[in-house]
Amino acid sequence: MGCGRSAHGFAAIAQAADKDRMFTQTWAVKESYLKLLGTGMHRPLSSFDAKCDNGCFSIDGAPECLVSIMELGDYTVAVSALTAELPEFIEVRL
Repeated sequence: MGCGRSAHGFAAIAQAADKDRMFTQTWAVKESYLKLLGTGMHRPLSSFDAKCDNGCFSIDGAPECLVSIMELGDYTVAVSALTAELPEFIEVRL
């Protein structure tokens, strides 16, 4: 299963200084968006793009979707929301 089978998805990962990190972040963002939609992995990750512009991710075709990504130790966490703003605090328990 590919993370982003579009030309943009491959290009962003290929051009990143840290390709593994960009792949992991892109995967986390896409998975977060699918969870928000309630479709889970039944919708292919290749059916949409997660774009990164100066460290800020967005979902192509869903400008109303806000995305926040953070790294906690060895974990990458992404949160997607259809609200005016993301919460100031997100509690994560490891």
